Amino acid sequence: MPHKKITTPTSLQASIRDAYLRYYDTAFWLRDEALQKERRSRLEADTAVFRDPILEPVMPFEGEIPITEACAQAGLATTIASDLAKILFDTDPSFKLRRHQAQALVNSFQPDGDRRHTVITSGTGSGKTESFLLPVFARLLQEAASWGDPAQLNRWWAPGPSAPWAAARSASTRPSGVRAIVLYPTNALVEDQIGRLRRALLQSQSPSGAPKFFFGRYTGATLSSHAPPRTTGDVRASEIATELRDMERVVDRLADSGIETISQFPDPRRGELLTRWDIVDSPPDILITNYSMLNVMLMRSIENPIFDQTAAWLGESDDHVLTLVVDELHTYRGTQGSEVA
Repeated sequence: MPHKKITTPTSLQASIRDAYLRYYDTAFWLRDEALQKERRSRLEADTAVFRDPILEPVMPFEGEIPITEACAQAGLATTIASDLAKILFDTDPSFKLRRHQAQALVNSFQPDGDRRHTVITSGTGSGKTESFLLPVFARLLQEAASWGDPAQLNRWWAPGPSAPWAAARSASTRPSGVRAIVLYPTNALVEDQIGRLRRALLQSQSPSGAPKFFFGRYTGATLSSHAPPRTTGDVRASEIATELRDMERVVDRLADSGIETISQFPDPRRGELLTRWDIVDSPPDILITNYSMLNVMLMRSIENPIFDQTAAWLGESDDHVLTLVVDELHTYRGTQGSEVA
């Protein structure tokens, strides 16, 4: 029985290198065979096309502390532990957190006098993202107990006759406001975390299908201009509506592909606010941006509703907390680091 070929980092590098060398020989073929061989030998030398691969061993991080125990230490109900296990890990309450994840959750819920800012410096693949998502979603779940059933979205982008424009969350009665701001140094680093947030939102849908929580990415690439349209028939609204409907169709075609695949694509029906109009009108629970964009937002009046509604929500109760997450904190150094600080 033939053995199945196993791909390793070195064998993968070798196959890619060989493919490049064959391309050079074919696309830039030389009539002189000796010259062709000389070029091949130079290209095969180290550093000409590829360096030797650098391998980083990723040590296993085992779960140690039951999520129910960590939630109990944080003063959270057992039901929240069950919901967190389902939303963030797609499992049951017997799930065990890694030690730093449990510590981040417990530390975040300490009384004011004992609470400290948390810095997580664990290795690659250790679950740092979940370390900040745990306290963020724990607070959302805790607050959501007083909200009642979530309102259905106003799909203003749906096809139909022109009507006065109203935001996606215009029917909601629960208070809007940013509960967490997640800052990334570059937009490229956001994509993996965006997928995790989409999975979390999919896992937290209400029985009616209405989103319970919301997040939005506010960067230079966010859809729409600043001032919202007056009607859904406005040219700007029609163009954005077409894009949003296209997103829905893509997700619908992938309906049988599983949550891991679906979560890689935006869907305006599942709690992701995809336009500036919707984000400014009703700020999402989790706002994702970068420090440059946040700096601009703080200086422009057009984004004032985001901060005004957040301030109003914070003033409603001493239990309301705004969580600021700074990803890749170690990259903020020198002049840039001083400016960000």
